[in-house]
Amino acid sequence: MQGAMRIISSLKNDIWSFNPQSRIIAVARSGLALSQVLTLLLTPAPYLYSVPILGQPSTGQCTRALENVSLFCIASELSDEVVQVLMIIGLIVVTSGFLPRFTSILHLWLSYSFAHTVALPDGGDTVLVFTTFFLVFISLPDNRLWHWSQGHSRSTTRFGAWQGISWAAHWALRIQVAYIYLHSALAKLSVENWSEGSALYYIVRGEFFGTANFLQSFVFFLTSVPIVALTLSWGTMIMEAVIAGTLLSRRPIVQTAGFVACVLLHVGIIMFIGIWSFALAMVFSVMIAASRGLGPVMIKLLSELPFKASPRGRPAPIA
Repeated sequence: MQGAMRIISSLKNDIWSFNPQSRIIAVARSGLALSQVLTLLLTPAPYLYSVPILGQPSTGQCTRALENVSLFCIASELSDEVVQVLMIIGLIVVTSGFLPRFTSILHLWLSYSFAHTVALPDGGDTVLVFTTFFLVFISLPDNRLWHWSQGHSRSTTRFGAWQGISWAAHWALRIQVAYIYLHSALAKLSVENWSEGSALYYIVRGEFFGTANFLQSFVFFLTSVPIVALTLSWGTMIMEAVIAGTLLSRRPIVQTAGFVACVLLHVGIIMFIGIWSFALAMVFSVMIAASRGLGPVMIKLLSELPFKASPRGRPAPIA
């Protein structure tokens, strides 16, 4: 009986120690939306939606109920360029941090609309859909006007049952992101090029996802050295497995180490094969998943800076 009570007490403390108004989550949410804005701004609409593939329609179909909620289906009479402008405006509102409880729903809708319609997905669009889905529930207790402002004190009176839903959604996101990395690492083991260490040699020389011209000579030279190619290939799989494990840890320093590993991994992916939109989606998703660990570590680092906070008021909490 006492053991069960201790478990319940520990679970209750864990739920109420989670901060859905974390500055870490705010930065990541804005980062996700901004990365989508950049994708839409830097890519002409015909290259995103009007690419015929195996005789399929150039844009998403609107034949089923779930498909019909897409912005491209609702505004089907408008051109893709006009709809893209509307998406950019909506994502800028999300980036601003305005009314996070409600704009999180807008963010999910726009992310789904894009993922449903884009002709050449890179994986980041799908990641954005499930991350923004969980953000809707994580943001339920967040009734601030702006997600950059100082949060209210957490209490059962103010947050109520929303706190438990928010906590559960955050854990679901952590598990989902950890699964992506673990599955990616394990799946590579069954591929001969990855297991023998030559995968990156062929990937960087690929026709579709290859190294940018200004880095080609350097990357081609690196991957032509067998020991380097082997280290990079196996290092990628090991880092993915490590990131998966750290996201399920309760220790702040371990979660922070996982986030740093994620940044290093995806910076490397950008350098070697591009797909920066996918990289940003993963980095900011991991940032949200690791927010409970990143917060305390950031507070400790800031407390050790040589200057002090302004005496006019307390800074908004990071964690």
